[in-house]
Amino acid sequence: MSGIDLIIEKIISQANLQAVNELKYVNSKIDKNFEEQKKRFKRTLESELAHAVVKAQEEHKRVIAGAMLESRKNLLQTKVDLINEVFDKTLEHLMGLSTNEKVGFLANIAKGSLLVGENELVLNSSDKKEIGSKLVKELSADKTKKVSLCEETIDVCGGLVIRNDKIQTNLTYAAILRVEREKLEGEVVKLLFERS
Repeated sequence: MSGIDLIIEKIISQANLQAVNELKYVNSKIDKNFEEQKKRFKRTLESELAHAVVKAQEEHKRVIAGAMLESRKNLLQTKVDLINEVFDKTLEHLMGLSTNEKVGFLANIAKGSLLVGENELVLNSSDKKEIGSKLVKELSADKTKKVSLCEETIDVCGGLVIRNDKIQTNLTYAAILRVEREKLEGEVVKLLFERS
């Protein structure tokens, strides 16, 4: 081998060695960069997952709260409907009283509202025909309180109005139930829903 061949071989050998070293350096940089990217990706992934979990929990809480609110609203509406039904059934019962029961009921509620002097009973047209005279007779037992049947009628489903001079006492079924509802609504709710 000539001197030139030796020099060329030495240059090629050094170039190969330098290329191998460059390649090792580049590969180590690539590996280091890859590991850093992998760590950064893992941190980002963990952060995004944690954020997604928090958002999912918040959404879950919001959905549950909405469902509970809707459930409470439906329960309240059911309670209101049942209370209305109780008072509607009571009105139906009052309207379905027999003649004697109706006279007894109306006389009983009217006695406390009769005043000394002239008391006029105002009834709806059917009750006036059916029980007017019986009710007057029943309420005329107390001689200090005069009771008569008014010529006028009222447009109500039942009950009566008592007029004494300028004082009117509304004892119609609707008025009685309205007052009783205010007094008894809490008790009715308790009876109907004591287990809820």
